[in-house]
Amino acid sequence: MRANITGLIVAGGHSSRFGGEKALAKLGGHSLLERAAEALNPHVSDIAVSARAESATEAAARSLGFCAVSDRPGLAKGPLAGILAGLEWSKRLGAQWMASLPCDVVAIREDAFPRLLAAADKAKGAYGGAYAVTPDGPQSLCAIWPVEGRDKLEAVLKSGTHPAVHHILDLMGATPVPFEGANIFLNINTKTDLLAAEKALSR
Repeated sequence: MRANITGLIVAGGHSSRFGGEKALAKLGGHSLLERAAEALNPHVSDIAVSARAESATEAAARSLGFCAVSDRPGLAKGPLAGILAGLEWSKRLGAQWMASLPCDVVAIREDAFPRLLAAADKAKGAYGGAYAVTPDGPQSLCAIWPVEGRDKLEAVLKSGTHPAVHHILDLMGATPVPFEGANIFLNINTKTDLLAAEKALSR
């Protein structure tokens, strides 16, 4: 664990395809929120949860002892608004980096964040950072964000535009980090996905 990196669990979406607050769904006896926290905890000094205000996910985050952050009004809607809230929280804690992980990613490798952080440290762009890329494409919310890049992100969201997440990371000078293998960064979108993941874990 490094003192200069915080962690943000991205759980602020409406989960319309899932049909409920996805972060509270159970997999292997633990909520997806708890599983994400377990994956982040060894690598960060503090954890916050991006959640909709007054949601059950927000209440669950607080009950687990995590800070809950919500999107500011007046910004383009989408996951980047949650990332900005996390970066603002990270700035208050004096962190240099923020690791982000969506609550619905249930198959992240143990070496993922160490590899991403090593790449972020070496990035030569304006601010740096790193994000995961698999054969399926960018896994942009599995990333290391430069806290000092928050102003650039805020300016984009204030314009009413919500670009692809990896486009913002590229703008900040983040490094794409390739990961190979089956079911890396497997995520849960529907209850059918959850049942399939439960079966895979029980093998």
